[in-house]
Amino acid sequence: MGLELLACSGPGAMAEIAGNIAFGRILGLIAGVLAFTSFRLWCAERRRHPLPILCAVLFIFHPAWTMSATKGDCGYGLVDSAIFHNAVAAGIVCFQFRGFLKMKRPEKKIPRSDVDDL
Repeated sequence: MGLELLACSGPGAMAEIAGNIAFGRILGLIAGVLAFTSFRLWCAERRRHPLPILCAVLFIFHPAWTMSATKGDCGYGLVDSAIFHNAVAAGIVCFQFRGFLKMKRPEKKIPRSDVDDL
């Protein structure tokens, strides 16, 4: 069992850092798409809630452009944080989409058997 340090150095370190930065930026773009989708669902819904604002904040402060990948862990912290941000944004969009589907579904008319026809 070897002791692993958080420092990122040696052969291949820069390629690994560059790969993690590129992956983080892709996740940042996906967060932008999720924020846009959240806004579009908000426009289509009758209920008004602040969820698109939360998605926009997650996009604006996404780790892809707020964290450095060159110090310490080869960018794995950036990628882990970006995945977490995207998971929260995807959860918000799924919640909104569920509400959107409920809004579009027609209500079922249940026949009342306790009222006689007059």
